[in-house]
Amino acid sequence: MMRASVLRLSAFLQLNSFTSTNITFCRLRWLKCGINNVSTLSNSDILYHTGKLLNVHCSEGNERTFCTSMKTGQDVARYIVMRNLKRDRHSYSFWRSTSSSQHVNSDNDNSSRETITHSPRDNLERDLTPASSEDNVLDAEESSNNLPEMSRTVYNLAPYVEKSETLQNLVKLGVNLSRVEKVKGIANMLMMSEFDRDILPYLRHLVRVGVTVDKLGYILTVNPLILTEHVEHLEQRVGYLLSEDFTLDDVASMYTRAPVMILMDPVKLDKKLAFLQQAFDLTGQEVRQVALRFPKILPWKREKIAKIRFNLKEFMGFDDDELKLMVLREPKLFTADIHKVQKTFDYIHNTMQIPHSLLVKWPSSLRSRLHVVKGRHLYLVHLGRAQYDPYKENYVSLKSLIGCKDDVFCNDVAKTTVDEFHSFLKML
Repeated sequence: MMRASVLRLSAFLQLNSFTSTNITFCRLRWLKCGINNVSTLSNSDILYHTGKLLNVHCSEGNERTFCTSMKTGQDVARYIVMRNLKRDRHSYSFWRSTSSSQHVNSDNDNSSRETITHSPRDNLERDLTPASSEDNVLDAEESSNNLPEMSRTVYNLAPYVEKSETLQNLVKLGVNLSRVEKVKGIANMLMMSEFDRDILPYLRHLVRVGVTVDKLGYILTVNPLILTEHVEHLEQRVGYLLSEDFTLDDVASMYTRAPVMILMDPVKLDKKLAFLQQAFDLTGQEVRQVALRFPKILPWKREKIAKIRFNLKEFMGFDDDELKLMVLREPKLFTADIHKVQKTFDYIHNTMQIPHSLLVKWPSSLRSRLHVVKGRHLYLVHLGRAQYDPYKENYVSLKSLIGCKDDVFCNDVAKTTVDEFHSFLKML
């Protein structure tokens, strides 16, 4: 009899999404207290007594996941179930039915509680400090309106959009919630936020800087951690950029194209700008030019930039002046994969016999995919048009070779059709 009762208790608690640790604890406490007639209890009674047991567990300091401010067993039970319910409709409907039965059949519940007169239960009741249920109870109907299908941790925001004004406004702004919810802690933060109080001040700040309304959704999608910063700190960062002779239009452009840099405090920004200036021997105006051309280089790690610069100089043979011209023309090169850059450089410089002077004029060619460069070069060799000397007739520049689509390359450079070019690539 006792074993069957404990099994029923475990199954019921598992259905209500209690953790395995809590289920094991409840089984031991129920056996210890001698409450073995679980089969005669209603669902409301099981929640009531389980809540008392778990509240004692809280007071002993062994379970930090439960709110110790809940003083009565019924309050704790209701709180635990509402926090642990899974997102499927069956569990949510089940809790609503059980919670409503507690209010409708309160007389029956009280009478059934009176039939259990074990001395261990009396000891448990004496251990609990009485408190007002109006202060501690998480009302089931109110929770169902504000937090639909609430779980311990929110991983998917889609089920909450229908009843959350904050999420609805973010969707209207163009925020991609499927990307935002992947950032640790953001989903829970948005569920507890009010749009006018917690989100709107950040939007006003971005608009004051100069960010257009149609870009707000993109910025929050790429960098939702902005919402964890203080608005005063964001204003200080804008003030620093203005003190470095950036205009508000420059700041808005950088924020729009590189939202991650919004999280950089003035100290880090100053160190990164100083690093770029020293590493490439740039003037103040040239540093601002690099930042405006490719603002994503600012939050990029200095070690990676220094590693690419070292490889370009020591292994590929570019001197300091050429590196300076390259960072001014194509700063994105210094955030690329160094191994891919090395392979592309070997093919362009050693196989195609293109000197450093031409690579400096078009440094983005080093970021090109090797199979694209190789396919077009071999096609020009096949046609007898692979001529890369600017002082000879029928010169083909790197820009016209790599910096265009297939149809433009075929019409302007190869003088053939796209179908013929693709047929040639299939034979490689």
